[in-house]
Amino acid sequence: MHCGICGEPNHNSRFHTKQQASHGPPRVPSQVASPAASQQVASPASSAASGCHRRTGDNVDGCAIFWKADRFRVLERENIEFSQFGMRDNVAQLSVLELRKSMSRKILVGNIHVLYNPNRGDVKLGQIRSLCTKAHLLSTKWGDIPIVLGGDYNSLPQSPLYNFLASSELNIMKQDKRELSGQRNRLPNQVLEAGGKPSNPITSINICSSSSWSNEEIRLATGQENSYWAVHPLKLHSSYASVKGSTNTRDSIGEPLATSYHSKFLGTVDYLWYSDGIAPARVLDTLPIDVLCRTRGLPCQVSFVTNTMVRPPGHHAGIKHAMGFCLHNNAAVAALVAQAAGARKVLIVDWDVHHGNGTQEIFEQNKSVLYISLHRHEGGNFYPGTGAADEVGTNGAEGYCVNVPWSCGGVGDKDYIYAFQHVVLPIASQFSPDFVIVSAGFDAARGDPLGCCDVTPAGYSRMTQMLGDICGGKMLVILEG
Repeated sequence: MHCGICGEPNHNSRFHTKQQASHGPPRVPSQVASPAASQQVASPASSAASGCHRRTGDNVDGCAIFWKADRFRVLERENIEFSQFGMRDNVAQLSVLELRKSMSRKILVGNIHVLYNPNRGDVKLGQIRSLCTKAHLLSTKWGDIPIVLGGDYNSLPQSPLYNFLASSELNIMKQDKRELSGQRNRLPNQVLEAGGKPSNPITSINICSSSSWSNEEIRLATGQENSYWAVHPLKLHSSYASVKGSTNTRDSIGEPLATSYHSKFLGTVDYLWYSDGIAPARVLDTLPIDVLCRTRGLPCQVSFVTNTMVRPPGHHAGIKHAMGFCLHNNAAVAALVAQAAGARKVLIVDWDVHHGNGTQEIFEQNKSVLYISLHRHEGGNFYPGTGAADEVGTNGAEGYCVNVPWSCGGVGDKDYIYAFQHVVLPIASQFSPDFVIVSAGFDAARGDPLGCCDVTPAGYSRMTQMLGDICGGKMLVILEG
């Protein structure tokens, strides 16, 4: 069976697709971030059927496979929950599809979101090995049909995990489990300074002793207690490495230079593997590094951001009283609605030049809402006079109010970005919100006669991008002052 394959992995949007094109794109294996994302793709107008499977645990994430129902029928589906094997909460999917017009033409499509944690190479390897083994069993059951495996493999090209997929075997005793994915030391500034090439190319073999791996880690990685070899039964090829592309977008072996770009990582982790019996005709290429240098991120990374124009503003309105032209606290209402809809933890970032005293009052005893404000304070002499650094929350919720008080006017992009990188993002990342709300007052903008600060549109854009990285783009921006 010969089919065309095209794909566009995009981790930052948390909704990347790989499409197999045979008379049009009938199938889309995807890692999805939320039910809303899958609903957008599987709309009635798309004539698509779908199978979504949420990961286990509390995080809102999962996998989905979409297909054109008028061209394909599903013969069998299997969802893999790795938690059943002691390998964290990630999931994978396998679907056997058959062309309606040619009953003998079948294909097995798989999709996976591999664990991110670079230190747990044993779990990463075990998840990939398990998917390949189950795919082989299902392919054999239906007559050795061709296999396509897409997904976020959370491993770099030429890393031991990548080579395991390509070669079918890996001796774990020659590897440090923390380096199996090659993801460490891939901060965006390091990669961009190297011109888009890895600053630490993966070339050497790290000879490890058996004591570097515990018995449980060996079992998870290899599937056996007394074997140092991880193997899988498939012969796989990478679609991108098989189709020639531009040197502006591809590395030395043909893989994309970047399918993922956020504050902590720049590189390729998404792949579309295929077996014998099927071949890629074309692929949809990724963005050149020079474009990423200008955008400082993938263009669609905040595709789920909602901007809301609200008047009057709200962040000065507290529990009982209106204040400062604010009648109702719009951000607080939005946070409570988000939690009622299933968001367990909500982050509110307030970059209005004035402190959001009302928002702080409402949530200062609430550990499910983290409030961070960057504002002019000047020792309490700038309206409304609240928001000192020592105002951190009360009654067991200390640390859930974070204030960055400016001592004077004139602060600009560099000051805000520095505060984001060293205060806002580390605290917000540890909090790990399900949803982000921005109280977006723009009176700290350059030229505002009251705020007297110097934040530019580029600065606001950069802050928005950084917040989008934290929550996968699930963000509401509410206009304040």
